[in-house]
Amino acid sequence: MLKSTLFALLLSLSLTTNAASTLVKKNFLNAILNNSLEREFKNPPLPDSCIPREDTTSCIQSVCSKMPGYKCDDVQELQEVAKLCRNNFNGQCVDLSCSKMPSYKCDDIDELKVIAGSCQYVYGNSCQQTIASKLPSYKYDDVDEWMLINSSCKFATEDAVRCLEYSCSKLPSYKCDDLTEMQALLSACIAE
Repeated sequence: MLKSTLFALLLSLSLTTNAASTLVKKNFLNAILNNSLEREFKNPPLPDSCIPREDTTSCIQSVCSKMPGYKCDDVQELQEVAKLCRNNFNGQCVDLSCSKMPSYKCDDIDELKVIAGSCQYVYGNSCQQTIASKLPSYKYDDVDEWMLINSSCKFATEDAVRCLEYSCSKLPSYKCDDLTEMQALLSACIAE
């Protein structure tokens, strides 16, 4: 498309003999070319399949289901929960995080702010499940620990999770049983 447009403009330039007209057309062509290239390289088009769709509703449902029944029943509380759920692709991250902790550690708005905030840009929960499966249970039974696990999984696609799993399978178990070790491996897998 860009090449055919440029060719047509160049052809029209070559047919014009007036020097002033040519200069105007040349400047016009340069402006079009620069704008097209700028847009093309600054914002490359991504196929829809590459961009997970946000499902703020399931995140809101997940957060509200963790709080006492009298919460999430007025506009201000729902607005606050909706803000917490921005950039959460679904409620799976919040659900998994809270399911691995005692319920009293994930039942008020302050704790859920930390969890939902750490779940932003986390696709599903397979990354967190993989990490938790390699850690001793006492290393993921607190809000702060889940904040670190979830934050480690930001932007981790299924490919990156498989890369982490494969990398850990090649190492002795004691070299892949710490969050710091898995964060380093996962970072390498995401950067591919």
